Amino acid sequence: MTHPRHRPFPLPTTLLAAILLSFALALPTRAADPGNIRLLIVTGGHSFETNRFFALFRAIPGVTFEAVAHPQPPVWWQPERAATYDVIVLYDLWQEISAETKADFVRCLKQGKGLVALHHSLASYQDWDEYAQIIGGKYYLQKWTRDGREHPGSTFLHDVNWRVHVVDPAQPVTRGLADFAIHDETYGGFEVSPRVHALLTTDEHTSSPTVAWAHTYAGTRVAYLQLGHDHQAWDNPNYRRLLRQAIPCAALRHSHCLSSLVRSGRFPHPPPAPPMLLKVIACEIAFREICHAAARSPNLLDLEFVTQGYHDTPKLGCAELQRRIDAVPVGRYDAILLGYGLCSNILTGLHSAHTPLVVPRAHDCITFLLGSKERYQTMFDARPGTYYFSSGWLECRRRRDAATPTSTGALLPAHALAGMQAAYEAWVAKYGEEKAAYLREVMQGWAATYGHGVLIDFDFTKPLAFADQVRQLCAERGWQFEEVAGDLSLLQRWLDGEWHPQECLLVPPGHRIVPTYDPAIIGLESSPPTPAPAPTSPGPPRGER
Repeated sequence: MTHPRHRPFPLPTTLLAAILLSFALALPTRAADPGNIRLLIVTGGHSFETNRFFALFRAIPGVTFEAVAHPQPPVWWQPERAATYDVIVLYDLWQEISAETKADFVRCLKQGKGLVALHHSLASYQDWDEYAQIIGGKYYLQKWTRDGREHPGSTFLHDVNWRVHVVDPAQPVTRGLADFAIHDETYGGFEVSPRVHALLTTDEHTSSPTVAWAHTYAGTRVAYLQLGHDHQAWDNPNYRRLLRQAIPCAALRHSHCLSSLVRSGRFPHPPPAPPMLLKVIACEIAFREICHAAARSPNLLDLEFVTQGYHDTPKLGCAELQRRIDAVPVGRYDAILLGYGLCSNILTGLHSAHTPLVVPRAHDCITFLLGSKERYQTMFDARPGTYYFSSGWLECRRRRDAATPTSTGALLPAHALAGMQAAYEAWVAKYGEEKAAYLREVMQGWAATYGHGVLIDFDFTKPLAFADQVRQLCAERGWQFEEVAGDLSLLQRWLDGEWHPQECLLVPPGHRIVPTYDPAIIGLESSPPTPAPAPTSPGPPRGER
């Protein structure tokens, strides 16, 4: 290579890496299955976190892979080897390529091998113009000239928090995704072919605008994702979903799909999205409702419920939730879902060292049961002196052999008597003691004037006769009784992985949850950063070797 900062490894190191990788990773990760999508993952010329990178692919159902490192790949472009895989995944940064290897590589694509190119592979083969046509773009390792005009080389910047915009949410690679935030490396000043179909863009000033695309080359399906420098991006569930959906899209082989693809420039007929493996840690107050929604979710869910009593001692509850988050194994789950509202600040400070957290934006669990914070607010504004009942509120104390529920329990509207001291402390910090004392007085006075009891009921809980029980409780207190239909749409989207930023907060590793005291309810705060090595080339050496 011509740029000294972007030289590949010296030959002895490269050969050693190739031998070690071929010995450890050349065998498929799962037994061969005719229904599996078989990948050839190509690396080399750039160090990366080996174990965590390959764990991404081991976690994708229906996928097996062979992993090869340069200088091995030329052998795999030959017809006898090419028959053993369906999709090529490029995560290499390599320059040396012979005329024979170029021909074999193009032949593979023309024979229908799908191609998914990731991150720094955009900078490979600087002197092979056809490669830029194959990928759909080019990262320039040094300044370049076209039509007599000189252009600077492309740029990169590590550890940037930036927002990604989904251009086409109906396209199979990005299906089901909304705009999201990511902590990743940005590339600037690279070229994108006008013939590609843009999938993701960004307004981040250190990045080129288009950061993912799909197109066809010689009839085969090509997707490029600029995202994915290291585990901080790989742990993002949106990145995992992109990868899970790009691979089956690239593997499509039916002729009617290909003809549609050539006409539209898009991957046609989206296949089912591979399920995510999610850890759910939730309050038992929503036990029945979460289990009902979980039975309908396409994802694989490990459910863990925590006693409702921690609502009355939010500091202890926060410590217990953190203990359970810390016990989650590294790399096992795509995300950890926390089934809690802000609930007297029980979420404050929670963080994960390695797996993203996903938390609904809710003051408390009533939002979960009504389907949105907006519906909850509307009902609260219409009748503020309302006490809400649900299956969990009526059952969880009995499950722990506690007394019959009273009006001082945890399932109160936001900022009611439950956890009032924790709320008061937060108000003092934000508004000062005088205003905090006034707020406490107002809220305590309001909470003492309940005159209305509402049961949030569902079709699947009606046979349990909760309405009769709540009607009796309301009669004993002189309250009016009302039954309203619950709505599980928010819980369902949360479990299904449809995490719209208006509804859910995504907490990447290295960040913690903080209350915002505004309509967003919760937000992020960075944890102390971990020192990183100095940058070298796009995607520098980091982490596992």
